Amino acid sequence: MAEHNSAPIYMIKVGIPDNIKQILDNDLKKFGLSSSVGHVAFKRDTELEYDKLKFTHVDYDEQSDKVTNISIIIPVKNCENTAMYWATGDYQLLKSYDRFGNSKMEVVWNQPGTVVHEEEITVPTVVRVNIPHGAYSRQDGSYRMILSVRLKNNETFEEVVEKIQNYVDT
Repeated sequence: MAEHNSAPIYMIKVGIPDNIKQILDNDLKKFGLSSSVGHVAFKRDTELEYDKLKFTHVDYDEQSDKVTNISIIIPVKNCENTAMYWATGDYQLLKSYDRFGNSKMEVVWNQPGTVVHEEEITVPTVVRVNIPHGAYSRQDGSYRMILSVRLKNNETFEEVVEKIQNYVDT
């Protein structure tokens, strides 16, 4: 992904080697979750005066024409002192595409939104991506790199939490 270092925000669809995908899918199956699809790597570099609300979005899957409910974020590099954040307010969703052709739902704020939570993600974490959210990087010029894994059946956050809790309780 080094060839993309000049882009401030972008995502790249990545192929997972079959043996790694099989391990990942076997682990997901243990929890009663569907297999992984839509593996996306994000590299993000943010400016000092990063406008969080300007860069909020809602994840969207072009194939199913549906908003994506959750993502499993797997930190790869430079994730310390960075955060994912979620926002709320009066908004509309507008289907759009980034400069690489990746589809997303852009958040168009009818009234200024409010960031309601920020979370540093340094371990694999299940996150909601069906509500306005974004992420920012450290200010040392390094990129925050994560792998975002989507689920084939697009389970809801509540379903995923329940299945994980049931697995842990057994």
